[in-house]
Amino acid sequence: MSNKTEHLVERQYGPLLIGVFFNAILYGMLIVQAYVYFHQTNSDSRWTRRIIIILLIAETMNTGLNFGIVWEPLIENFGDFTTDTPLMLATNPVTTSFISATVQIYAGWRIRVLTRSNLLAGFILFLALLSVAAGITSSVYLSLQPSFVAMNEYIWALMAWLTSSAACDVVISVSLVRILVKHKNESLIQTKSVINKIIILTIQTGIITSVAAVAAVLAFIVQKAVHQHATTQLIWDLSLSKLYTNSLLSALNARTRLNKMIDAQNGPSHVCYICFDSGRVPDDSERSRKVDVSFNIGRT
Repeated sequence: MSNKTEHLVERQYGPLLIGVFFNAILYGMLIVQAYVYFHQTNSDSRWTRRIIIILLIAETMNTGLNFGIVWEPLIENFGDFTTDTPLMLATNPVTTSFISATVQIYAGWRIRVLTRSNLLAGFILFLALLSVAAGITSSVYLSLQPSFVAMNEYIWALMAWLTSSAACDVVISVSLVRILVKHKNESLIQTKSVINKIIILTIQTGIITSVAAVAAVLAFIVQKAVHQHATTQLIWDLSLSKLYTNSLLSALNARTRLNKMIDAQNGPSHVCYICFDSGRVPDDSERSRKVDVSFNIGRT
């Protein structure tokens, strides 16, 4: 193999391998998060737990397909350099967009419960479904034109998928922070530190996913302008779905710790409504004897 070919192999398959490594590492973290969730949470609604199970199944499939992406060029076709994309790569946009949209729609429903805004929830739903449509389109193009060079011809579909997903993350994060800040101003002093922690958690999870999606877009544009065989964007792209599910489970698992903090600050006679779920609003009699923080983190 010539030095030029070796250089192309490094540029083309190196990022694929790194992306799959990151995907596998985050999958291990996801399994731990899921174990904690199912062992410490018994009060969540049945459909919420089913969503988590569906996401776990989808993520397991995604990880298996990711290993198939690197198996084909590095093991099955070892020594036979080609500019064609691995067949399994076509599955990545559709599986990733499905997983991310599921998490985003769930977050949109929580926001709908808290704000009673059909317009805001509808906009989140639109962006999530747009990312799915663009993800499916990207997968179709990858199947019909399996070439790293040909990606430039349908870059618009890849960008639409990632940018709509990133925009949806930003809308969700900003909406949740606004809700939290509003209720922080209405809360008792002893509960404000807890809300500050929730705000930080909300911003962190939103930034992680949106930055990863934007990084993939920017890397794609820059690398394709510099070298048509480069696949640096796949480092973030292949592990993107795991960031969504880990962020969701991290937020759900944090409820137990936050509830303990609230109990320690307010005493056992007070219950805080840090509620992302049922849509139930406490009545006046309950408000008079309970601290209303705005979200019930005990049940979803």
